[in-house]
Amino acid sequence: MPKKSIDVSIKDRCLQIASLAFLNPFTPERQARYRELLGENQDMDADGPFPELRKTLEELIENLGGEGALDYRTYGAQDGEWIRILTLFAGYHRFYQELDAHLQREQDQTSPCAFSHGDGCMDYLQRGGFSEEEAT
Repeated sequence: MPKKSIDVSIKDRCLQIASLAFLNPFTPERQARYRELLGENQDMDADGPFPELRKTLEELIENLGGEGALDYRTYGAQDGEWIRILTLFAGYHRFYQELDAHLQREQDQTSPCAFSHGDGCMDYLQRGGFSEEEAT
C-alpha cells in the first residue's frame, strides 16, 4: 500500500512544529519559534503560549485526518517522522497541566505515586501509531 504524504498546504506548519518540539523551552529561540508559529502578539507570561498552541495543534491534527486516523506509520519516512513528533508534542500539550500537577505531587511525597492520566496518555499515543513500548 502506498504511503501517505502530508498535504503541501500544511507541510510548512508541520515542519515548524517539528523544529521547535525539542528545543529548550527556556531559551529565546523557543520563544521566537512560538511567536513565529502563533503570531507576534502571543502572551508568553502565565500559561505562556500553551492554550493557543494546543488549539493550533488540534486544528492541524484535524486537517491531517483527525486524531483517530493519524498514524505516523502510514506516512512516508520524513512525513511520518514529522507526524510522530507532532503527535508527541500535541500529547504533551494535551496533558501538560496533569503532568505538572503529578510532578508536584511526586515532589511533595516521599514515595512515587501513580499518574492518574496514564491510560489517557497511552491511548492517545497508541491511536497515533505508537506501540505500547514506544508510548511508555
